[in-house]
Amino acid sequence: MQTFIQFVKSEVSASHCQFCHKQADIELSLCLSCINDLPKNNNACLRCAIPLTNAEDGLICGHCQNDPFKFDQSFSPYLYQDRLIPLIHQLKYQEKLYIARTLAQLFIKQLRKKHIRIPQVLIPIPLHPNKLKNRGFNQAEEISYFIAKELQIPMENKILYREKETQSQQSLDAKHRHNNMNNAFKHIQDKKLFAHYEHIALIDDVMTTGNTLQSAAKELKKAGISLIDTWTIARA
Repeated sequence: MQTFIQFVKSEVSASHCQFCHKQADIELSLCLSCINDLPKNNNACLRCAIPLTNAEDGLICGHCQNDPFKFDQSFSPYLYQDRLIPLIHQLKYQEKLYIARTLAQLFIKQLRKKHIRIPQVLIPIPLHPNKLKNRGFNQAEEISYFIAKELQIPMENKILYREKETQSQQSLDAKHRHNNMNNAFKHIQDKKLFAHYEHIALIDDVMTTGNTLQSAAKELKKAGISLIDTWTIARA
C-alpha cells in the first residue's frame, strides 16, 4: 500500500515527463513529443481490438468472424509495446498511482478522436481479494475512476467479483490462459441493479489473449447485460 510520503513524491515527479524528464502536462505526466511517440493501435479489429494489417480500420478479424468473443466491441487505442510497457508496469508494480490518471487521459483523448459509443456504466475487472490485499489497489479500478469522472458516467466495482484465485496470465500459454480464467468471475444477485444497465464497458489495463475479459463478459451476459464493450489502454 502506498504511503503518504510515497504519494507526495509521486505527485512531485508527475510534473516531469516520465520518459525524457522535460516539463510535462501535469495531468499526463508526459511531454507532447513523448505522447506522440507512443505506439498507437490504429488499424484494429472492431470486436477484439487485435492489430490488423489491413489499411482500413473497423474490420473484423478472422478469429472473431469464426469464434466471436462474448463481448461485442473493443477499444484499445495503444499497442502494448515500447514505452507503454514500463508506464503500465510503474502503475501496477511500483505503486505510482498517479499514472492511472495519465493512462486514463491518454485513453480519453483517443476515445474522443474515434467517436466511440459511450456506455451507461464502467465496470473495472476485479482482482481476487487475496491479490488485492497483497497489491493494495486494483489498477483497473484506478484507471476506471478517472475515465468515469471525465465522461461523467458511473463506475460500479461491486457488480462483478473474482471468485477464483487464478494464476498470473503472464506465465501461461494461450491454452492455459483460457483454462485459468474459466469461471473466474461471478456477478451479484441483484436483478434491480442490472435492470438499470443494458450497455456496459469492462475496463482493464491490457488485453493480451482476451481470456480475462471474455470470462467477465460471459458472466455479465448471464446477468442479462445485452451490450458489452471492453476498454483497455493497450492491446498485445
